[in-house]
Amino acid sequence: ELYFHERSQLIVLGSLIVNGTMENPVVFRGDRLDEVLPDLPYDKIPDQWGGIVIYPFSTGNMLNYCHIRNAEIGIFLPGALGHDYRSELVVKNSIIENNSYAGIYAFNCKLTAMNCLIVNCGVYTFAGLTGGEYNLYHCTVSNHFKFSGAAEPAVVLTNFIYYNDSLIAHDLQNTKFINCIIEGQNPYQLQLVSKPEKDFAYLFQNCLLEVSKDSIDADSTE
Repeated sequence: ELYFHERSQLIVLGSLIVNGTMENPVVFRGDRLDEVLPDLPYDKIPDQWGGIVIYPFSTGNMLNYCHIRNAEIGIFLPGALGHDYRSELVVKNSIIENNSYAGIYAFNCKLTAMNCLIVNCGVYTFAGLTGGEYNLYHCTVSNHFKFSGAAEPAVVLTNFIYYNDSLIAHDLQNTKFINCIIEGQNPYQLQLVSKPEKDFAYLFQNCLLEVSKDSIDADSTE
């Protein structure tokens, strides 16, 4: 187990390779071992630490059999907005849960997740923003966050962002959700928003989706 103090982060500038096992996953959690209340340990409270941050130029990252919990953002890939290079991450057989802001919060990166649970976060559960390439296989992305009403759908994909009053857009390429479950406590759990200036290529195959037609706006100019 790896224990992190309040607001501390694991910052990756090179490559992070973590290999746990089914019987002994590698746990990333806060360092509070006491209780908030009787029968309510801090290990069940979100926002105990900052999370894992994987910076641009970082490639070859792989997390296998990990349990990332109770951070602000479980895995944050800030990307290099306005540039073509992408950070890279593969996550397998892992649980990312109970984070106060987001489970996976990614900007224009290349991410693959296989056989993962990404669940119960305060704002975003899985967000692939400003383009990128995201491939999720046999994953459950679900939001039943107990500490507040989840503000955003469980899965959000865009190919743009407004930053300092400027539009920044990148292609969303080869993005696939295969045999996944996307659901949550709110009426719709999938949001797709794009600008026509850039590609917006995605596929959902053999998935269980909780969606509203109004949440899928691939030609939005808002």
